[in-house]
Amino acid sequence: VKTPSYRLALAPPPAGTRGAWVHQTDEQRTVARFVDEHGVLRGFGLSAPAPALRQGLLAELGSAPNAAKLSNMASTQTVIPAKAGIP
Repeated sequence: VKTPSYRLALAPPPAGTRGAWVHQTDEQRTVARFVDEHGVLRGFGLSAPAPALRQGLLAELGSAPNAAKLSNMASTQTVIPAKAGIP
């Protein structure tokens, strides 16, 4: 999805996927990852996308994040559970 007036990169999780949104925010951007019940990245949202970061998230889709990334995410994350039927 492209949004020309507010730069976002979005890759929604497949419909019906159970999991939670985990997000991190810094001075430049917000990164939201949708992680399923098995810890697998199924979708993401990125404000002020940097091409390298967007490509990295695209490459991570369908895989579990490594331990270092989980540790970094845990220090600044907010978990928002997804409601059933709403990705």
